[in-house]
Amino acid sequence: MEAPIFAEFLAGLVRSSWQEAVLAAVVWILVLVLGDRIDARWRCRLWLLVLLRLAWPFFLPSPISLFNWAGALVSVDTAGEAGVEDPEHPLPFVLEQGSIQWVWLAVVGILLLRSMASVWNVHRLRQHAREIMSTRAVELLEGCRVSARVGCPVQLLESARVPGPCLVGLLRPGIVIPVGMANDLTDEQLRFIFRHELAHLRRWDLPLNWLLAFVEAFHWFNPLVWWVARQIRWDREEVCDRVAVDGRAEACRPYGQLIVQMALRPVPGLEHEPAGVLSLLGVWDSREGSLCRRLRALGRLRRGGRSTWLGPSLWVGVVVAGFTDAIPQATEEEHRPGQVRWDQLVPTQLVVQHQKPPEESLRGL
Repeated sequence: MEAPIFAEFLAGLVRSSWQEAVLAAVVWILVLVLGDRIDARWRCRLWLLVLLRLAWPFFLPSPISLFNWAGALVSVDTAGEAGVEDPEHPLPFVLEQGSIQWVWLAVVGILLLRSMASVWNVHRLRQHAREIMSTRAVELLEGCRVSARVGCPVQLLESARVPGPCLVGLLRPGIVIPVGMANDLTDEQLRFIFRHELAHLRRWDLPLNWLLAFVEAFHWFNPLVWWVARQIRWDREEVCDRVAVDGRAEACRPYGQLIVQMALRPVPGLEHEPAGVLSLLGVWDSREGSLCRRLRALGRLRRGGRSTWLGPSLWVGVVVAGFTDAIPQATEEEHRPGQVRWDQLVPTQLVVQHQKPPEESLRGL
């Protein structure tokens, strides 16, 4: 491992992490101040911009960039010379330490291995799941698939290893529900479930889970990355809930009752499943915090009153200000790339004469 090169890579990660922190703070303030006036779809898209800022840290400089003033407040200077301990630029020297590099690699490896193990667990889950032969449930799913404009076929499966309905499969998508649920629920309740999971499929939430897993692995040292990923997961569940009720306020109460029913449903055999088996699934999250948040969102949907233009306007503003970089400040020792110095515009003889002491320049006159 080339220490200076690897240290530059880690310094780039640190720089993108503090820029993500600044952008996350801006988005959080906007969401906190404007609250329910921002639709959940646009809140999710705003948080996705923060995530993409980490995944692709190379941007063009702009005078209206958010980081022109943020860089003066939060300084992470990585301009020190590789291999030299510089008190003014300590970060590159610290990141060249072998212990720091191996710790970062070890944690990244553990998180990626956990994601790979989840892939194997999902494969096992699908292998042990049984296809549902109930004509009623299959016809309801097919009707919801056509209404949601999902072009690929979706298989309906049941398993004792899932706590609630979930979406599996990138190439061959399928909806897995607990054993017996197809017979216990009414047609309206099954439509709620199918619309919710098909919304995950149409929104490409399974590939998004992979992106979240990789960003969390490479930026594990930044707690804001995990917090932003949680905000994305919460907001996308709210978006799918809105699709499940088809935007109808009168459907919010029975749908909320169904969510609570799913959370209280006993799942025999789940304790034998390894932790993380559902970590890369579009699972119906029934944890207490997420459950309360989703029920409150359904209550807001019944009241209505959300702006249709505020979300797109904020999204465009964050793209313009947050997806550009700060303009590098020119110094006396170094100039900006592409900038022409004054001594390149005049003859060499005059430059040499200008660099002489005044008495030598006047001697030939």
